Amino acid sequence: MSFMNLALVGGVAAAAIPILVHLISKSQHREVKWGAMHLIELTLKSQQRRLRFEHWLLMLLRCAIPILLALCMARPILKGTAALWSNAKTSLLVVLDNSYSLDFKGAGGTNFEKARDTAAELVQELQRGSDVNVVLMSDPKTPLYDTSVFNTDAVAEELQSMQAGFGQAQVSTALEYGAEQLLNMNHPHREVVLISDFQRISWPTEEGEAALRTRVGQQLQGMEMPPNLTLFHVGVEGRENICVETVSTSHLLLGINQTVTVQASLRNYGERNHEALRVIFHADGKPVDEQQIPLGAGERRQVRFRHSFDTPGSHVIEVATDADSLKADNIFRASIPVWDKVPVLVINGAPDSEPLKGETDFLQIALQPYREGGEPDLVDLLETRIINV
Repeated sequence: MSFMNLALVGGVAAAAIPILVHLISKSQHREVKWGAMHLIELTLKSQQRRLRFEHWLLMLLRCAIPILLALCMARPILKGTAALWSNAKTSLLVVLDNSYSLDFKGAGGTNFEKARDTAAELVQELQRGSDVNVVLMSDPKTPLYDTSVFNTDAVAEELQSMQAGFGQAQVSTALEYGAEQLLNMNHPHREVVLISDFQRISWPTEEGEAALRTRVGQQLQGMEMPPNLTLFHVGVEGRENICVETVSTSHLLLGINQTVTVQASLRNYGERNHEALRVIFHADGKPVDEQQIPLGAGERRQVRFRHSFDTPGSHVIEVATDADSLKADNIFRASIPVWDKVPVLVINGAPDSEPLKGETDFLQIALQPYREGGEPDLVDLLETRIINV
């Protein structure tokens, strides 16, 4: 047996108060003799045994009241038996994997949809009065709630509306922060359920990571009320994965009608060779160009697209492929600012009719190197106006 509030067990000492009161009151009484005393003595002798039993019973009841009160406030628990009670209130901590690998889509939907539905079912099956909290593996330092909540229906509804993230699963860190949440939960019967697809990248074997997992496991086992830890595997394993790793542009500054080259890097993490991988280029949400490239197992290859914009402002470019069911890394988007002409006023203090003899002639060439039209794909962003004084 253990107690959730061990310090309050000291309140058992209050059982001595009725005994002390009895001893003090007994030592203070005095005898007074009077004429009819012999009649009372005869009555007392005939009822002495019954009165003594009643006095002892009353004393025991008076001592039991502070003892029971102290034990109730200390909240005693019997370890190992709470889990056997089908109607026991439970403190449930869900450690949910919401990394981008869970976005892999199988026959019954994405792995994350299965994971969140499983978590919601576990929450809905809790007994009334149970409390719950959720730690997300991609952002374990920010649990779903600041403290555990008792409205299990609201938690289940929020879980079912969640979407997979784009971060990597941090298993050990999630368990470490989950252990901190457990310290503030309310019931002696505690459960930790870890729901994941258990990708190898999420469980690295490096010495530091392995030591962290060992330390977290010891931390959970060393708790005064250690939780039951359940690992729940969901989804199907996807071995084929094509990733659009990077997208870069040939220009840092881009003007209207100026052609830009967009280069994308794709990598095949799967085991199947692709003879004609379809790669699509979008600009502002509209398909612009498409190429088919060979991409073998484990290979990385670049593909280039050329495009120009006829309006200024921020434009979105996108390189995508539809080679596999993990959609999260099949698309790479980037924003390109397109500039209109920028007027520049140039004051020429020493004009000259001879070419390249004036004070600002070379400056004008530097500001507008393509104004003569020598490079059709290059456009000047600056538009100069010269004032001779």
